Amino acid sequence: MLLEQIRQRNRIADGLIYLQITRGVAPRDHAFPRNPVSPTLIISGRHIDMGRRAEQAARGVHLVSMLDQRWSRRDIKSVSLLANMLAKQTAVESGAFEALMLDQDGYITEGAASTFWIVDRDGTLVTRPLSEDILPGVTRQRVLNLAREKGIRVTERKIHLDELAQAREAFLTSATLFVMPVSQIDAVVIGNGGPGVVTDTLRTHYIENLGSVGGGG
Repeated sequence: MLLEQIRQRNRIADGLIYLQITRGVAPRDHAFPRNPVSPTLIISGRHIDMGRRAEQAARGVHLVSMLDQRWSRRDIKSVSLLANMLAKQTAVESGAFEALMLDQDGYITEGAASTFWIVDRDGTLVTRPLSEDILPGVTRQRVLNLAREKGIRVTERKIHLDELAQAREAFLTSATLFVMPVSQIDAVVIGNGGPGVVTDTLRTHYIENLGSVGGGG
């Protein structure tokens, strides 16, 4: 009921309702408060331009790679997003859609606000395995399940930046991007420079299933 009220008050037809829950308010101290405090709940809603999203998906988006500056527990969905914001801003200022973050060895972790995937030169769908290095997004798991349902060969392993030159396809996933094709990373054009067959298949079926499932990260 509360989420429906948020949707109606913000006049959202296509959009996102976001829940943010913190520990609660207490005097500033690095230790946890000794006495229990009430959690703080913030719910916001915003419109998403689905037409613009479709246009972006039709041509694919451009990413720019950079060193991942976040702390070592990236699997925790924290409200501390300074490093993500700085990465995203760097991407925007360079004319790119999203930041693609790398670990110290040149392996891709994830986007500033998305999960990264490729279809490698052998036709296998690849994404980085879950660990403390990436956020375990709900959309990521749904796409993994969908790919397996469609008989797409899938493996979870690290992807090195140097591997992108031979990748057939690449895409991002998130709650608001769904499955977003990637056409270029830095100066490297991915595949034929447009959305690939696997990416289009996953995007189409993911969107078809949206009405039967709730949102997720």
